[in-house]
Amino acid sequence: MSVLAPTADRMAAMADRSSWLWSLWGVVAIGLAYGLVYTSMRLAISHNLPQDDVTANILAQTLEPGYVVRQPPLHEWLLWSVQRLTGPTLLSFLIIKYGLLTATFAFLYLVGKRVFADLRWAAMGALSPLFLYQIGWNLHEGVTHTMALICAVAASMWAFMRIAERGGIGDYLLFGLIAGIGLLSKYSFAGYLFVLLASALLQPSLRARVLDWRMLASIAAGGVIASPFLYWLVAGRHDLVALYGEAVAPKTSSRLTARAIGLGKAIYAPLAFLFPLDVILPVLFPGMLRTGREAVRQGVDPRSFDRGKADWPLLVFHITLGGFLVLILGALSTGATHYLERYMHPFLPFFLLTPLWLLVLVERSGNA
Repeated sequence: MSVLAPTADRMAAMADRSSWLWSLWGVVAIGLAYGLVYTSMRLAISHNLPQDDVTANILAQTLEPGYVVRQPPLHEWLLWSVQRLTGPTLLSFLIIKYGLLTATFAFLYLVGKRVFADLRWAAMGALSPLFLYQIGWNLHEGVTHTMALICAVAASMWAFMRIAERGGIGDYLLFGLIAGIGLLSKYSFAGYLFVLLASALLQPSLRARVLDWRMLASIAAGGVIASPFLYWLVAGRHDLVALYGEAVAPKTSSRLTARAIGLGKAIYAPLAFLFPLDVILPVLFPGMLRTGREAVRQGVDPRSFDRGKADWPLLVFHITLGGFLVLILGALSTGATHYLERYMHPFLPFFLLTPLWLLVLVERSGNA
């Protein structure tokens, strides 16, 4: 009995099935399956709500422009909407959490298609948050408002890429719409927007898009989306500066000591937040370290910023670098000492895209 070699049609069909795994729909399918598995496991174990979710469940019984000063209301708004169908149950929280996670995978894939030369790397980049402890593990019992922030960061990066590529008024409105939603997820999204746009100004091709008059349409759209909560803040005379001071207040009486501790944690905490991915990749692909040194050297050399078109890996590097600078300046100016990796969720926007840059180094190093 002879073994027949695969026909060209069969091989093509196998290739099509394999390529589907690296497509947008493949990534979405993985996200949905992942969420379904964990939702089933969680409901099988217990229907009890975690402590933070109990508070949110009470607040979401009514639809309000704002609830508590500490958090913008997007999560409660989503919860109120979903609970019109599910009731005030654990299932409503799980639907939102894993729905937003799947959407994050999708937006990161769309970003990755522009960052990577190979769609397989785009798919791996889309799923890279699962290799960060605070998301891949802590997500399942914590991370409420932060999940909306994660999705907004990925979506806004994709929308900004559309502005750079197409530049139509609709693209600017879409970016503003997503930015407004992001501002309703967590306050730190405003810092991410600033770093994103400031980083884009370093590249001439992106600078022209940022300084285009149509960016006013983005600002208007974002303002409209965020206006109910902004009105609630102003009408209630809530002090966000005092809130920030309480959140990152120095844990020592010495201002100099506080700045020294804060500076150390500002450098350490992002690296810990990226754990274990930032350890796994260099161990498996040591060649990325050499590629990384060259990428960093070019990333801080202004002569390399003008390449005639948008350099997306360079933009992601500058966003990451900007995140470090924000934390360092915060430590030096306020003496903030409360930068711990488990409290890095408010600063997550600066580093959510960093795994994409790390994977670019692996791709370029030829170790894959």
